[in-house]
Amino acid sequence: MLKVYIADCTPFAEPDVFRRGLALVKEERKDRILSFRSHADRQRSLSATLLLRLALEKEGISYADSCFRIEANGKPQLCDQGLYFSLSHSGDRALCALADCEVGADIELLSRFGKDENKARQVARRCLTADERVQLEASDDFCENLIRMWTKKESYVKLTGEGLACDFTSVDTIRRGFYEQRILSGGYCATVCTRKSCSGILWFEGTKFIYE
Repeated sequence: MLKVYIADCTPFAEPDVFRRGLALVKEERKDRILSFRSHADRQRSLSATLLLRLALEKEGISYADSCFRIEANGKPQLCDQGLYFSLSHSGDRALCALADCEVGADIELLSRFGKDENKARQVARRCLTADERVQLEASDDFCENLIRMWTKKESYVKLTGEGLACDFTSVDTIRRGFYEQRILSGGYCATVCTRKSCSGILWFEGTKFIYE
């Protein structure tokens, strides 16, 4: 089982909606959300957390009663549910992947580099393997396809718990991991990564929040 929920973060730009949403998350997560300086970052983090709450409750699991632990590598996990999750956000979208196997997920704006191919090439040199660079050079849109590769890499290191501290040139997305990628409305690329192939992946774009 692998379910991917995507939602619009912008409702939480409204202070009253943000307040009602924040009241629904665990105290330790509230502290994390409020630690962000900008309200935009706070609303993205809150949106991803509420997506997790919604995803769990759709599986008949109470978010309020769920136990979470932090692994040695800093990766958050559910206790004793046999389920795994990964959260991501970018621009005005938040994503939650919930699975019965280890999972990593990432969402990014395809327009992150705009048409600045020089900047994209600098990033590619720092994060791609030699084979990935060859593959990218053969693509028809360097900037957009770099984002596609980037989301694969980030979803992989979120799966393993290595995070952005990992040397991305050591992450071979051609030969490691199983990926499912979607181009979403609004110009976003979303990728989920698992250690083994998953069938019947369900995507729920345009998920609506309940604030009460």
